[in-house]
Parts: sequence; structure tokens; C-alpha cells
Amino acid sequence: MTAPALADQSASKYALAHKAGIVTIERMVAALRHNGAVSMGMLADSAVIATTSHSGLLSGPEAVGGMFGPFSDSQQFGLFTSNIYLAGSLTAARASGYLTGHIDAGSRLSFGATFVVDLMRQDDSADWKIAWVKVQLTWIEGNRSLRPDWTYPVHEKVWEIGDPLHVIVSELDAPWHLYPDNLLRSDVTRDVEDTYARYSWGIDQADFGLLVSSYAEDAAGTFSPMGPLNGRHAIVGVQKDFRRAWPWMQHYGEVLGSRVDGDMAAMIVGRVIPQAGKDADIFGAYYPLRLRRDGALWRIVWFEYRAGWFSSSDMDIDELLELTLSGKGDRPE
Repeated sequence: MTAPALADQSASKYALAHKAGIVTIERMVAALRHNGAVSMGMLADSAVIATTSHSGLLSGPEAVGGMFGPFSDSQQFGLFTSNIYLAGSLTAARASGYLTGHIDAGSRLSFGATFVVDLMRQDDSADWKIAWVKVQLTWIEGNRSLRPDWTYPVHEKVWEIGDPLHVIVSELDAPWHLYPDNLLRSDVTRDVEDTYARYSWGIDQADFGLLVSSYAEDAAGTFSPMGPLNGRHAIVGVQKDFRRAWPWMQHYGEVLGSRVDGDMAAMIVGRVIPQAGKDADIFGAYYPLRLRRDGALWRIVWFEYRAGWFSSSDMDIDELLELTLSGKGDRPE
């Protein structure tokens, strides 16, 4: 077999491993949604552990699968995920992502969370198994009496002695740091789209090294409500100040489309605002982003945030991508 053929075969292995890992994470979320001890038992190692900010340390598939329960017959539970990033090798991987949940029982309790999950397997022909999970609640709205035993985040005061320790510390836990030379690459389109996950995790987790890595040095854009900014130095400086007073910040996003042209790319991301209770296809804003390849990373060179509710079915995403890639659609003011 020729060297290019071997390289293609190797790339295909990693792409398949990436796809299988993403499917495993989706199944994990489905198991959590349905209080699924049985489902979790099929997905997880028998010694699986979850460290959670709301329910402490949980051991074994049954406890991990029921981390958001128990649910009475009168309670309905919805759980959704976004911003997933997966990195690793053919036999060990870590993913990060966002969760939003709603518990309804006449009244409603809504919450947001970040998570990291470790996946392991014996070899590249085996199924991925969940080995370890971390879940950190980030925001809460509604009737807390629906979960009186949970430990809730407190954002109304500065740190005090005795406050609970953080479950997730991005600089130590995020997959970008554990696997800086990620081998689990799917394709160039996914590499581009993963840039939004890196940007959002960086600003939301106050991991400013990741945030810096998301921008090219000559980046520019219009950053509502901060206005036009030029240069990575200015952008990151202002975003650090903007982030400092908003510890529960969480930028849920769905990539609505992307396009790659050589070393340049464009991406349109819909901003999901789960607290608003809108349908899945309704977004509160969108980001037209232009990116440039820099080695193994894609970095943002043009950034816009356009606020206003819309349905993606009402937008011509292909036209918007073309305008964003060419720069003809930029709104500098």
C-alpha cells in the first residue's frame, strides 16, 4: 500500500473514532434525560464515576445515570446539549460541552451546566465506554424546591471561606489542554466548526488562553454591545472586562452552516438562549465569522454578533456564508 493510501486509511480511522465518540456522548445525554440507569450501564464502564457540583460524587452506572433525578410521575424532564468538542486518540478521549435542562411539574426549574467526559476503549474496533464525568451547574432559574437536595451555584457574592470547590477547572480539565495535539480529527469542516466551541468555552470558563487562541492577531469585528474592535489585544482585553462581572455566562450555539475555501473559511452560528423557552429552530442572535487557517488551528479574523430573534428556515445561509467569506457582508459599524 502506498504512503498516501496509508495516510488516508489512518485519517479514516480517526474520523470514524471521532464520529463514534460523538454518538456515545449523545447517547449518554439521552440516558441522563430518561433517568437511564439501564442505558448508562450499556454505555459506561462498571466503575464509572461522576463528580457533580449539584449532587457530589456519584459511583456506578445507576447513580451516574440518575444524577438529575429522581423523577415522579408528575415531573417532565428535558435535557439538551450543544458546543461539543472531542479530542484524543483512538483509545482515549475527552469531550466538553454544554447542557441545559428543564424540570416541569406545574412549576419549572431550569438550569445550565458544563460537562467534561472521558471515553476509553481497548482498541479501535471496540465501542467507546464512559469512564468519568464532571458536571458543573452554571445558572439556575425557577422553582428550586423541585430539587431541594441540590447544591446550587451562588453568583450574588464574592468567594468566601467554605464555598464549594469548582468541579471543572478549564485550564486543567478542558480537552484542548489534555490533548493539545488532537488526533481525533474528523475533517476540515469540523475543524472550522470546532472553533466556536473553543471560543465559547474560553470566554465562558474564563480560560483566556483558549480565548486568545481563537483569534488571529489581526482580528477585527463588531462586538455588540461593545462596538467595533480592531486587533486581538483590544478584543481580548474588552472581552475579559465584559466577562468578569458575568460568571454564569454560557454561549450556547448551533453551527447553521460553514464553508471552506483553501486557508479561509466562513461560519454562521445561531445563538441559542434556552431560558427564553423558544422552539429548537428559533435563535436569539447569530454570528457571521470569518476564519483563517494557522497551522493546525483555525482562528477568527472577522467577528460579528447580530442580535434579534429569527428562524434559520427564514435565512439564506448559503448567501450569508458567501458574503461572510468574501467580506462583502461585513458590518463594520
